[in-house]
Amino acid sequence: MNKKILYLIGMIALVLSPAPALAHGSTPTSVATVPSGVMQLNLPAGKTTCLSLPLTPAPVFTGVVSGVTATTISVSTTTAPFTSSLAQAGAPYFVEFLSGNESGRIMLITSNTTRSLTLDTTDNQASWMNVSLTTAGYNVKAGDAFEIFAGDTLATVFGAGTSSNPLLLKGGTSASTADQVTLNRATCLTNATYFFNSYAGYWEQTGSSTNANNTVIYPYQAISVARVSGSSTASMFLLGQVEVAKATSKMISHSWTYGGTHYAVGVTLSQLNLGTHWSKSNNGNTADLMCVWNPTKGAFDNYYEDTSSNWHLVSNPSANQNNFVIPAGDGLCIGKYGVATGAEDFLSSAMPYTTSVE
Repeated sequence: MNKKILYLIGMIALVLSPAPALAHGSTPTSVATVPSGVMQLNLPAGKTTCLSLPLTPAPVFTGVVSGVTATTISVSTTTAPFTSSLAQAGAPYFVEFLSGNESGRIMLITSNTTRSLTLDTTDNQASWMNVSLTTAGYNVKAGDAFEIFAGDTLATVFGAGTSSNPLLLKGGTSASTADQVTLNRATCLTNATYFFNSYAGYWEQTGSSTNANNTVIYPYQAISVARVSGSSTASMFLLGQVEVAKATSKMISHSWTYGGTHYAVGVTLSQLNLGTHWSKSNNGNTADLMCVWNPTKGAFDNYYEDTSSNWHLVSNPSANQNNFVIPAGDGLCIGKYGVATGAEDFLSSAMPYTTSVE
């Protein structure tokens, strides 16, 4: 059975129940009591769905930073906490900062020692888009809280075609006869599309014959799933916990970044509160754009925020869209109009809920 996805019959609602995160180390860290539960996402036959997975596994470690370099953080607990590799093929782990300047930032662990973690500070983007942990005005500091949780791959989310890990989507002997999964990144040029090769028995990137089962799916990454006609609707049942910090994503100057709201509840445009790094304008051609997937059209609808903090559709600027709801699990694309550097590369949105602290 997949680590994160259950394939069930019927409809169920998102059920949230308190599940305290784990604390390790010589001094227990106060952590939030985090709602966890199950939610369903549907992938209709013959259509393309753009989605993002708004639940993550419960943390395996919660602690505080004692030391930091440009790419590493370390802890000073009585017992060395990281006794095994957190960067094995097919078993990725991520760090999310819960407090401090970089609260909400999530990075892949690329290696570790028993007390330190090396992080991918490119945030799943090109190497020249690196933002170090010691960036002026956006630096990680001793005392910042963070957690570690397990990540996902193509095989853990969409199956591997085995009895213990069945395939969710339709495989085929070529990309043209199979369902396709596209992992969206910073720009369309860096997107990668995969299909399950039923002859080879594993996932492949189109144009390659290499086994891609272990391809990492980043938390809250936008995923486009193109279903072939004639297939039945596939249902994904996600297990996990809700986001515990403000949603923070890295933007690219004058370009497009794909992702999701991070939240397992619907969020209105007016609830986003995107902060000072979000460019507002009374003209949709000179504003940052929030592009929301429209399943009926099979395309994105583009929204912008005017200088009075009212939202509008680029295609219909006269109508107020403040109460438009972005459904939980929908994929998004954000168009960054202006130049962004350092801390400005990151866009944070307000949490639509609060969690209690033990």
